[in-house]
Amino acid sequence: MRQSLHPDSLAAKIPMAVTYPLEVVEANRWLQHPNYAALKGDPFAATVDQQQWDRSVKSLVAFPQILRMMDGNLD
Repeated sequence: MRQSLHPDSLAAKIPMAVTYPLEVVEANRWLQHPNYAALKGDPFAATVDQQQWDRSVKSLVAFPQILRMMDGNLD
Protein backbone atom coordinates (compact mmCIF):
# COMPACT_ATOMS: atom_id res chain seq x y z
CA MET A 1 0.00 0.00 0.00
CA ARG A 2 1.35 3.39 -1.02
CA GLN A 3 1.37 6.19 1.55
CA SER A 4 1.06 9.79 0.53
CA LEU A 5 2.29 12.92 2.22
CA HIS A 6 -1.15 14.53 2.01
CA PRO A 7 -4.66 13.24 2.69
CA ASP A 8 -6.50 11.79 -0.29
CA SER A 9 -9.08 14.60 -0.24
CA LEU A 10 -6.31 17.16 -0.62
CA ALA A 11 -4.57 15.16 -3.33
CA ALA A 12 -7.85 15.05 -5.24
CA LYS A 13 -8.24 18.85 -5.17
CA ILE A 14 -4.81 19.66 -6.58
CA PRO A 15 -5.47 18.36 -10.13
CA MET A 16 -8.70 20.37 -10.25
CA ALA A 17 -7.03 23.53 -8.94
CA VAL A 18 -4.28 23.40 -11.57
CA THR A 19 -6.95 24.08 -14.18
CA TYR A 20 -7.29 27.56 -12.60
CA PRO A 21 -3.70 28.85 -12.71
CA LEU A 22 -4.64 32.53 -12.45
CA GLU A 23 -6.71 31.81 -9.35
CA VAL A 24 -3.83 29.85 -7.83
CA VAL A 25 -1.57 32.89 -8.31
CA GLU A 26 -4.25 35.21 -6.88
CA ALA A 27 -4.80 32.97 -3.86
CA ASN A 28 -1.09 32.76 -3.16
CA ARG A 29 -0.71 36.55 -3.39
CA TRP A 30 -3.82 37.00 -1.25
CA LEU A 31 -2.29 34.80 1.46
CA GLN A 32 0.82 36.95 1.50
CA HIS A 33 -1.09 40.20 2.02
CA PRO A 34 -0.69 41.38 5.64
CA ASN A 35 -4.42 42.06 6.05
CA TYR A 36 -5.27 38.44 5.32
CA ALA A 37 -2.18 36.70 6.68
CA ALA A 38 -3.18 37.73 10.20
CA LEU A 39 -6.66 36.18 9.97
CA LYS A 40 -7.33 32.88 11.73
CA GLY A 41 -10.29 30.56 12.27
CA ASP A 42 -13.80 31.64 11.28
CA PRO A 43 -12.85 35.14 10.07
CA PHE A 44 -10.24 33.54 7.80
CA ALA A 45 -12.73 30.99 6.43
CA ALA A 46 -15.39 33.68 5.88
CA THR A 47 -12.95 35.88 3.98
CA VAL A 48 -11.81 32.97 1.80
CA ASP A 49 -15.45 32.11 1.05
CA GLN A 50 -16.00 35.65 -0.26
CA GLN A 51 -13.36 35.18 -2.95
CA GLN A 52 -14.49 34.32 -6.47
CA TRP A 53 -12.04 31.44 -6.82
CA ASP A 54 -13.03 27.91 -7.67
CA ARG A 55 -13.78 25.69 -4.69
CA SER A 56 -10.67 23.61 -5.34
CA VAL A 57 -8.47 26.71 -5.09
CA LYS A 58 -10.26 27.90 -1.95
CA SER A 59 -9.62 24.55 -0.31
CA LEU A 60 -5.88 24.88 -0.95
CA VAL A 61 -5.66 28.22 0.88
CA ALA A 62 -5.37 26.21 4.09
CA PHE A 63 -2.15 24.73 2.67
CA PRO A 64 0.02 27.75 1.80
CA GLN A 65 3.09 25.64 1.05
CA ILE A 66 1.16 23.85 -1.70
CA LEU A 67 -0.14 27.11 -3.18
CA ARG A 68 3.41 28.51 -3.20
CA MET A 69 4.68 25.42 -4.98
CA MET A 70 1.88 25.54 -7.55
CA ASP A 71 2.35 29.28 -8.11
CA GLY A 72 6.07 28.77 -8.63
CA ASN A 73 5.55 25.91 -11.09
CA LEU A 74 2.67 27.05 -13.28
CA ASP A 75 4.00 25.27 -16.34
